[in-house]
Amino acid sequence: MACTGLTVMLNDNLAVVMVQETKDRFENLVGSSFDRGFYSPENKSQLAEILDKVVLPNKGRIAVKDKEIEQSEEIARPQYRPV
Repeated sequence: MACTGLTVMLNDNLAVVMVQETKDRFENLVGSSFDRGFYSPENKSQLAEILDKVVLPNKGRIAVKDKEIEQSEEIARPQYRPV
């Protein structure tokens, strides 16, 4: 499925609204992560004002600093062994 302009527009606008509504319901929310489709400079700055920890990777190649944040113990998913 190809990414359309509408999809990008919805993702860009949706992230901040979704986090703000969630933060209103769950005051203890301190962090969230998104995939690359949600990235925009505006989203990153607005989300940083709302939450302490935000993982919002740039579109394209990942920066070293962002990779370190994504792999930190607080953010990284636990690794499970196959059964």
